[in-house]
Amino acid sequence: SNERPPAPIFAFTPEPAIARRLAPWWGVSPIVAPWPRDASEMLRITDTALREGSLVEPGATVVVARWATAAAGDWTNFVHLHVVGEH
Repeated sequence: SNERPPAPIFAFTPEPAIARRLAPWWGVSPIVAPWPRDASEMLRITDTALREGSLVEPGATVVVARWATAAAGDWTNFVHLHVVGEH
């Protein structure tokens, strides 16, 4: 956000309080969504939220990134190029 990227940043969180804290950051649009169990579910949740909210056109390529501590589950860092509407 500090670099003022031309692309929007959508920050997904299951916590409304965290979404409120993210809202003032430049270019960041927080979205409250359930915590995914795995990478496949994360892509489905992301895809659905972006399409249903008309935030991104179907066919657009987005970068999906996730970071979590090892205590959060069995997967941690994740970066994926995703085409909206293909999941």
